Amino acid sequence: ERTLLSWLIENGVISLNDVIQYRNPKDNSVTKDGKITKDGIVCKCCGKVLTLSEFKTHAGFTLSRPCLNLFMKSEMMTRAGCVVREVS
Repeated sequence: ERTLLSWLIENGVISLNDVIQYRNPKDNSVTKDGKITKDGIVCKCCGKVLTLSEFKTHAGFTLSRPCLNLFMKSEMMTRAGCVVREVS
């Protein structure tokens, strides 16, 4: 099954193993971080592979748009963030 993350990787928007973080919208603190794979996000705290929505829930948030508080550490952060936010 093709995922949004696999599409972003295949099109050069993000890279495998880029670090991705979910941040608290109130104070911008990092609540969860993980690494990107074609199958999903591997959470740093537990090693589980999660979808974007599952990663948001795992971080403890229930906002209706899961990608609004996702941030990447790579230089592609702005481009990837725009694409992810656009499709979510």
